[in-house]
Amino acid sequence: MKSNERIAVYIRGHIRTWDYIKQLNFDFFDSLPWQIDFYLATWTYSEKQLNRLKKDFKNRNLKTLKTFPRTNFYNPWTAPAAMSTELSKVRSEEESKNNISYKFIIETRFDVILNMLSEPKIPNDNSFGATDVEGNFISNSNAIVGGLSDHCFLTKSDTLNTMNQRVSIEAGEDGNHITLMKLAKKHNIEIFKINWFSATISRPNIVDSGNKDSWNTLSEDKKMNYLRIANIDPYDYSETYHVGNILRDNNEF
Repeated sequence: MKSNERIAVYIRGHIRTWDYIKQLNFDFFDSLPWQIDFYLATWTYSEKQLNRLKKDFKNRNLKTLKTFPRTNFYNPWTAPAAMSTELSKVRSEEESKNNISYKFIIETRFDVILNMLSEPKIPNDNSFGATDVEGNFISNSNAIVGGLSDHCFLTKSDTLNTMNQRVSIEAGEDGNHITLMKLAKKHNIEIFKINWFSATISRPNIVDSGNKDSWNTLSEDKKMNYLRIANIDPYDYSETYHVGNILRDNNEF
């Protein structure tokens, strides 16, 4: 039986592989001992796609689904913070209106698979959890330094608000992960690695169970073929390290 206490789950970004992994994630959420309110943010898609997404959350306490044009902050650094900031505004209004306080927040992406590893643990005040907190290589110093993986976070409301201040700064040469770590240290936030669940990015080649190759090692042509097979919008992978070069060469981007 679930507790009457509540947590908030933010899911944001491109829809990508969501249709292939959503049941795995719902199984994870259903296994948690708290009531869950969902806050969604994504890019502009067709009305049909957005309605399908809403249908996925029917009877699941969906508080908002916000959409954003793929313009000003359409990049891997600013976009997650901007989406999270807007969701936090709605979440704050929800807490105030209903006189509730969420125990904590899980912030993740539509293409990330969540899997329970051990008994759930509520994060400490002024702490910020990520799936990894080390292992970032800096070429200009030939060193491995601390940084935060940015595809899933575990924290409390006030701390998330502080970390979302990154929306107004640039990651610069340090890159996203290291700049996140530096921001946390600047505000004396305790950093920890999430250990009671895993958060694994899924890629379009998930449709081919026999394929053992890493998505990042595939050619752009193979990546594009998997996108077609999976019926995933190529614009969801428009970065140059995905299929952006093909889209540009075909004047599709």
